[in-house]
Amino acid sequence: MEIRESFLHKARITVILIIFFVGSIWLARSLKVALNSAEDADIFRIWVIGRYVQARINPYAVTLQIIEDKFKSNQECSRIRLHATPRGVFNANMLQSLPPSEATYPPFAEFILSFTKGLLPKNLVIPFWCGINLLVLIFLPLTLVNIKSRRKLSFFFIVLSILLIWSPTQYTIERSQFGLIVALLIILACKDMKKIQLEQLFI
Repeated sequence: MEIRESFLHKARITVILIIFFVGSIWLARSLKVALNSAEDADIFRIWVIGRYVQARINPYAVTLQIIEDKFKSNQECSRIRLHATPRGVFNANMLQSLPPSEATYPPFAEFILSFTKGLLPKNLVIPFWCGINLLVLIFLPLTLVNIKSRRKLSFFFIVLSILLIWSPTQYTIERSQFGLIVALLIILACKDMKKIQLEQLFI
């Protein structure tokens, strides 16, 4: 019986280590893609909007005008959304050194982001956000369990390994999105309201 339990324990550890190793390789690839994404990264689009706001230019008006100018004669215009703002176009209200704004967040959110992330130098925007996503990725399991015992430390690595091989996690990092931070805030809010003991869902 003890031999069987020891074997199962070692098998579980081996599986977790394999998952963690595969997820770490995937993470390295996602970070490489993110750092090479340049103007295609979501956080860079937010940074561009911040520059428009700092220049006292309404990014929503610029975005709408660009879409209307590009698709006004297109029968599919009604299906166009803000994230489809065309590149390589020019509008009199655009900042010449930047691509078109793609204003998709509510005004208050854009204002807050404009005077936080929008203050970063252009070449630091994506590396900074990659660092933030990595910190959040590590902190997420910590919000689910307080590491005070060996068992809970194992739980931390299990959750972290699952997050690493979950494709939405990698996509969020690859595209420099806000998904991980949103997930963290939701978990913290749930714990604060004491509506659910999140650790009990996994242990």
